Amino acid sequence: MGYRQITDFSALIAAHAHSIIESPQPLDESNLVACWRTGRDLTVASLSRIDRISRGSSTADNHQDELTSETLTSVLNQSFAAEMLVRTWAAILKARATLQTDLSGTIAQQLLSLQLKTRHQLLKFLVNHADANCPHMAAIDRFRRKAERWTDLLLCELMLRFGVPEFAIDPRRSRNFGIDYFQNQPVAESQLTWRLLSAGLRSSFQNEFADEVRQHDLPGEFVQSILGCLPEDAFHADGPARSIRIVRLNRSALAGDTKPVHGGSLSRPTQLPTPAPADASPSSLSFSNLRRKIR
Repeated sequence: MGYRQITDFSALIAAHAHSIIESPQPLDESNLVACWRTGRDLTVASLSRIDRISRGSSTADNHQDELTSETLTSVLNQSFAAEMLVRTWAAILKARATLQTDLSGTIAQQLLSLQLKTRHQLLKFLVNHADANCPHMAAIDRFRRKAERWTDLLLCELMLRFGVPEFAIDPRRSRNFGIDYFQNQPVAESQLTWRLLSAGLRSSFQNEFADEVRQHDLPGEFVQSILGCLPEDAFHADGPARSIRIVRLNRSALAGDTKPVHGGSLSRPTQLPTPAPADASPSSLSFSNLRRKIR
C-alpha cells in the first residue's frame, strides 16, 4: 500500500468522521482489538525497518550504501504517511468515546502511544543522519513536514468540535485550521469543504510515487481493520460514503420508529383542530378593516 493510498484513505475517514462518531451502533470489539493488534504490528515493523537502515547506513560497503539509499525514501515516507492514518483514526475513536461507551477511547490512547514510539525513532534517525551524504534526506524531510501539516489539517474539525489536541502534531496549528475552515459552519454543510480539502491533498501528493518495500503490507491490514469498524449505514450499498445529512436523517427516522422521544408513548391527536370559519362575503371586505388587521 503506497503513500497515495494511505493519505487518500486518511482523508476519507476524516471527511466522514461524524458518521462514525455519532453512530448509535456499538463498534464491534473484535474489530477494535484488530485495530490495536495491526497498529502494534505496524509499529514493530516500522521500528525494525528503521533499525536495519540505521545499521546498514553505518557500513562502509558501497553496494550496501546504495541499497540503503534506494530503500530509505520508501520506508521512511511510508512511515510518515502511516502516522497520518493512525493519528486520524485514533482521534476519531477518541471523539467517539465522548459520546459512546465502548472501547474506542482505550484503543485510541493505545494507538497514539504506539505511534509516538515510532515517531521518536523516526525523528532520531533524521537527526542522526542530517549530515549524511544522502541525496534522499532532504526530500524525506520535505515529505515529513508536508505529511505533518496535512495531518493537522485532517484533524482540524475534530479539534474544533471535540477537542483532541494530543492527536495533532501541532495542536495550535490544527485548531487554527479548524477556525479557518469550519468555524460557524454546520456539520451537515461541511462536506463541500472536505471535498476541496481532499482534492488538495491528492494534488499535494500526486507526485509521490512509492517504491514499494517488498514486505508484508501492514498498512493494508490496518486499513482492513478500520473498514471493519465503520458503521454500515454510513455507506451506500455499492460502496460510496453517504453524506452526513442523509445519515442523520436515516438515523433519526429509525430512532423515531423504534424509540419514543423522552420515553413517552407515541400518540397522535384524535381530531385535527378546525380552523375558525372565515366570512367570505364581499360585503365584509373593506379597506378600513384590512388596514386595521395589518396594524
